[in-house]
Amino acid sequence: MDKDNRNFLLLFDIDGTLISGKGIPKQVFYEVVLNRFPYLSPDPGIDLSGQTDPAIVRQVLHSGGYELEINYELIGEILNDFTSLLNERFRGENSPVVLPGVQSLLETLRQTENCYLGLVTGNIKKGARIKLKSSGLMEYFPVGAFGDDSEIRNDLPPLAMRRAAAYYRQSFTPQNTWIIGDSIYDVRCAHANNLHCLAVASGRTAHRQLEAEKPDILVRSLEEIDGFFNRIRHHIS
Repeated sequence: MDKDNRNFLLLFDIDGTLISGKGIPKQVFYEVVLNRFPYLSPDPGIDLSGQTDPAIVRQVLHSGGYELEINYELIGEILNDFTSLLNERFRGENSPVVLPGVQSLLETLRQTENCYLGLVTGNIKKGARIKLKSSGLMEYFPVGAFGDDSEIRNDLPPLAMRRAAAYYRQSFTPQNTWIIGDSIYDVRCAHANNLHCLAVASGRTAHRQLEAEKPDILVRSLEEIDGFFNRIRHHIS
């Protein structure tokens, strides 16, 4: 089969890649955690970029010495409270901001033959839906894998690929599947699954840090991309 006729699956991260939450998700998260654990540091300095939501809860509680209290039920309760409060806060001027170039890029990709979109995100599914709905991007992503599917981010791409294959009724190979994200963990989960990666330095991770992880393509903004799909397709031609 001609490589140009193969199906391409593009799996996007959300925070820092598609949208900016303007710091509100982090504020809401610590508000919820501190409500249950008032003696915890209000910001222990943990890098939240690219982590799954359950892993973030576990790390934050561990940093405060609450190892014995950590269990799946507690993590679920905290994340349920978090998403409920986030849904209330993401209104009006507090709605997340779509990052430059994203809307036009997604619209172009959606209309591109042999190109299919999905998600690989550390957000739990409910949180992902809140963020995408609040930013007007929900319609582009009918499938994906989420933080409540696995606490380990590297587990998510194969699941997203299977769900995309079932939803779109198409087959996708690792060679033609791309992870698109803004953190070192996006790049690492792509490498761990023998997938390609386009890293974008539009989030909290510096360009030089992303470069050190050796993504296939590295850009400073999705606004920079000229002929995005052709660039990806021809990268492996």
